[in-house]
Amino acid sequence: MKNDKAERKDEGPQSARNALGPQVSEEVRGSFWRSGLASLLGLAVFVALVGLIPQPSFEGIPLLAVGIVLALVPALLWLVFFYQQDRKEPEPKRVVLRVFLFGARMASGAGEPILSLFRVDQWIHGSAWLRLAGLILVVGFTQEFFKFAAVRYTVFPTGDFSGRVDGIIYGVVAGLGYATALNLTYVFSNEGVVLFVGSLQMVDTALAQAGFTAVTCYFLAGARRGDRPVWWVPAGLTLAAILNGLFAFLRHEVTVQGMTYKPLNALFLSIGFVAVALGILFFMLRRAERRATGGGFQEEARGHAE
Repeated sequence: MKNDKAERKDEGPQSARNALGPQVSEEVRGSFWRSGLASLLGLAVFVALVGLIPQPSFEGIPLLAVGIVLALVPALLWLVFFYQQDRKEPEPKRVVLRVFLFGARMASGAGEPILSLFRVDQWIHGSAWLRLAGLILVVGFTQEFFKFAAVRYTVFPTGDFSGRVDGIIYGVVAGLGYATALNLTYVFSNEGVVLFVGSLQMVDTALAQAGFTAVTCYFLAGARRGDRPVWWVPAGLTLAAILNGLFAFLRHEVTVQGMTYKPLNALFLSIGFVAVALGILFFMLRRAERRATGGGFQEEARGHAE
C-alpha cells in the first residue's frame, strides 16, 4: 500500500486529476477541445481584423515594429485561450515560457540553419513527387525533431509532464515557439510585412507548427510509463513529419496558381489540418481513457476475487 501511494504521488498532477474519476477526465478533454476551437476562432478573427486595417504608408523601423507585433500575436492568442480553458489545472507559467523559448531557440539556432545547408529552395521546385518527398524527409523531419527535442529535453524529465494532455499542451507551446521564430525571421528578411498577407502567413505557420508537435508529444507522453514498444515515439515523430511535409506541399499547390498568389487558401488549409489533428487527438485521448478505466475495473474485480 505504501509503495502504491508513493507511485501515485510521484506521478504528479495529471494522475491526481485522473484519480478523481470520469467526470474530471471528461472536463479535461472538454477543456482541451474548447481551447483548440477557441484558438482557431480567435486566430481567424485576428486575421479578419488585420484585413480591415489599411496598409500603412510608413516604412523602415515603424513597419518592422508592426511586423514584430503581428509575429507575436498568434502565439499569445493561443496560449491565452489554453490558460483560460485550463484554469483548474494550469501548467506552471515558468515551465511554459521555458518550453516556448527553447522551441524558438531550436528554430533559430538549429533547425533552420540546418535546412539552409540543404538549399531546399533550389531543388524543391522539381516534380511533384520530388517536392513532396523533400518536404517530408528534409523539412518535415528536421522541424519536427527539433520541436520534439524542445519538449523532450526540458519538461519531459520533470514532474510537470505527467500525462497525455500535458504532452499535447507542451507540444503546442514548443510548436508556437518554433513558429514565432520562423515568423520573426520572415519579418526581418522582408523588412516588415504587408499586413493582411503577413498575418495570414504567420497564423497558418503557427497553426501548423503547433498542431504537428502536439501529435508528436502525444506519442511522447504515451511512452512515459515505459510500456510502449521502442518504435512508438519514432512513429509519432514520423506521423508529424508526414503531416508537416504534406501541409507544406499542399500550401504551395493551393496558394500559387500561375502568377497569382492566394494566401487566404493557406489559412483555410491550416485550419483544416489543425481541426483534423485536434479531432484525432481528442479521439485518442478518449480511447486511452476508456482503456485505462476498463483496466481499472479489471484490477478492482481481481482484487475482490482475491
